[in-house]
Amino acid sequence: RINKLHGKISRQRLDFAHQISRQITNENDILVFEDLNVKAMQKFNGSMVADNVMALITQLSKYKAELEGKLYHEIGRFEKSTGICAECGQHHVLTLNDRYFTCTACETNQNRDLSAAKSIAKTGELDLIAAGIVARVTPHISAEISH
Repeated sequence: RINKLHGKISRQRLDFAHQISRQITNENDILVFEDLNVKAMQKFNGSMVADNVMALITQLSKYKAELEGKLYHEIGRFEKSTGICAECGQHHVLTLNDRYFTCTACETNQNRDLSAAKSIAKTGELDLIAAGIVARVTPHISAEISH
């Protein structure tokens, strides 16, 4: 019974990863991901990171983007993305417990994860422009993302 249950959970995770990667690929022409050092993260967060399907979602998104002729780009794992103000670019030092922060330069209150996502997108855009792959990214922001 335990093996059956583990198999069911594994299939559910795989299905979830496929659904999310399909949604990401369908909604974007350029996909930018951050190369994460999952082994190092496991030392700090243990099983929480080991159970994370982000690496699988990244792999599936890359595969689907390549199949559809879309652009997939990964920023380096040592690029700073967390703690950068999405409004002015000011760098902040945050602990793992800091989920929100107020920028010391422009005083904007921000969600740590949303700010990091915007920073990753901007870094990816600048990388692609520097490489001559794209001229300028003009995002189409849906109502769901802009909240």
